[in-house]
Amino acid sequence: MKKYKMEPTELKNELFMLVSYVITSARGLYDEPDNYGIFRLIDSAGRLLAIMESAGMSDDFIASLREQIDEERESSMDDDAQKRHLDAMVLKIARELQKR
Repeated sequence: MKKYKMEPTELKNELFMLVSYVITSARGLYDEPDNYGIFRLIDSAGRLLAIMESAGMSDDFIASLREQIDEERESSMDDDAQKRHLDAMVLKIARELQKR
């Protein structure tokens, strides 16, 4: 995990790009299949975690979660498998939230 810290302007631009992606994705959902919404949310979370890492705001759990999301983004869009993976991720996050 790199310990690179972004300059505030770069961080602002990266976060604005993410907000732009989320808003345009929300609009796209009116014309896209329902399951695209799930992918868009997973993708947004992965992008945000990557920004956190680039800004030096990461830790082992965050890096691991981003890697898991990257794998999920690259896997098939099988709804049942994706639901199981998301259920496991939610439990993992819940355990981590209790620790923090």
